[in-house]
Amino acid sequence: MKESMESFLREVHKIDLRDANPELIVTYWANPDHLRKKMAKRDHKAWEEFARAKIPEGYKSLFKKIDEVKPPNGYLKLDKLYRTKTRLIIGSGPSGWEATLIQMLRPYSVPWIPGSSLKGAMRAVASEKLAEGEVIELFGSKESRGKLVVFGGFPTPDNEGLLTLDVMTPHYKEYYEGRGDRPPHEFSNPVPVKFPAVKEGVTFKFILLVPDSSYGRVEDLLRVTLTDKGVGGKRSSGYGLFEEIK
Repeated sequence: MKESMESFLREVHKIDLRDANPELIVTYWANPDHLRKKMAKRDHKAWEEFARAKIPEGYKSLFKKIDEVKPPNGYLKLDKLYRTKTRLIIGSGPSGWEATLIQMLRPYSVPWIPGSSLKGAMRAVASEKLAEGEVIELFGSKESRGKLVVFGGFPTPDNEGLLTLDVMTPHYKEYYEGRGDRPPHEFSNPVPVKFPAVKEGVTFKFILLVPDSSYGRVEDLLRVTLTDKGVGGKRSSGYGLFEEIK
């Protein structure tokens, strides 16, 4: 086992990050603990290459197809451009090492806002602004399917760059790694942990299919969700806010 792992590590260090899929590098290189230790020595190069990754050509074709979706009878297409006002983190924190990843649209390694995430955030706003019957009509319930169709938020292909490096500094390393024998103290040494985030100023197109009679309400829900509440992780710290592009 040890020999096979050492052989694998030798192959990993041969990777030219300029030619590799950034998401796969982060996913498979940073996963096991022993690889994280190896990665720490090359941390800056690996993360910088990841953050500088360009939008692949194939994504432009996919974006065009999504952008040209036609609404069915009785529906209107709601597509709006919003720009990130603060940094954005989507899909972080499932477990352990994945806490530093970001939701990617596979196989393009492009960060996006899945329809399910956006719809959940919009439903929370709808429960504050709309009557219960209207919420159920749009978003559904256990007994019935909602009428609102949310594709999600997609970065426009004309963005020059999408990601930046951010850092968190958890103070309780000894507490987390111990077995409860060391209580968490604020005076413990912080441990900087790098993670990718969508940077400020990135333009996203949000695409939804809305029942004719609900267009104005849904448009307002989308605006409040993105500009006031935010989407994704660390919203209490100011992440995930957008500004509308008129």
